[in-house]
Amino acid sequence: MASSPSAKRRRVEAAAGPPPPPPAAAAAESDGDADGDDAPPSDALAALHLLLAQAAAPPPPGAPPFALVSQLYTVLADRTDADRDLDALAAAGAVRIVRLPSGPDDRAVCRRGDYAAAVASCGARAAAAAPAGAPGAPARAAAAVFAWFAAAVLPACPGESVAYGELVRLLRRGGGAGAARAGDAHVALLLREGCLVRATRPGAGAGAGGGAGGGGDLYDFALPCVGPAARAVRAGREELLGLLRRRRGGEAPEAALARVRLRASPLGVRWHVRDLLGSGALARALTPAGPMLRVVRRG
Repeated sequence: MASSPSAKRRRVEAAAGPPPPPPAAAAAESDGDADGDDAPPSDALAALHLLLAQAAAPPPPGAPPFALVSQLYTVLADRTDADRDLDALAAAGAVRIVRLPSGPDDRAVCRRGDYAAAVASCGARAAAAAPAGAPGAPARAAAAVFAWFAAAVLPACPGESVAYGELVRLLRRGGGAGAARAGDAHVALLLREGCLVRATRPGAGAGAGGGAGGGGDLYDFALPCVGPAARAVRAGREELLGLLRRRRGGEAPEAALARVRLRASPLGVRWHVRDLLGSGALARALTPAGPMLRVVRRG
């Protein structure tokens, strides 16, 4: 018999432990769009809610709340099922999965509403930075590009990438006479504000035209304000691993680590422990004295 949605959520919560109550402000702002409550029930969605609720600190300024795929693996028992659930959630538009430059395999997961709010903030920043000219016109034009992006591009492209030609075609469908003239300058604005990055992996293609891109260019959707977020992920990971490697046997009690205050990352020890456990860089062993965390030697 298939598990009910409530049973799935209880199973996920039991695996990760009880979350702390969310801040009142965050609870008040949460709605169906941000939480993806209209998406098909899944263990992955319940795990994402749980990880975001348990975050010890807000994301870096400008970045939407996010979890790493590796962290979901510490809550969900079956990675294949987790990946299948995530793919279904992304296809339904309930979450956005983006690559992070903190590591070759790092992928962040955001709820749809959180990602859309971050894109809107990018539009507000672009409008504030628009050059002077006809009163209000440059600012309105800059903000409109992000509205087209949110309304036409994101729903049509649930994957991690979009080709230049498809991107421009969708922007032109975003609405109004201005959208019909979308082109290199608009793509460049999305790149500059961090909603897109050029795909550099093998097979991404090279543009045939100048400016922001050409017909063969491929762009990855990005985490707005990704720089501080990626630096925090990478620096906290390295600091925690360095601390453990200096310990005898490369291990330490998890309870002792939980009391450490990281200097390089605001995300907190627990956040990074989950990332490292999920990626296989750390292993957890149960002992009579409590859980021990050990660096996994590779090679």
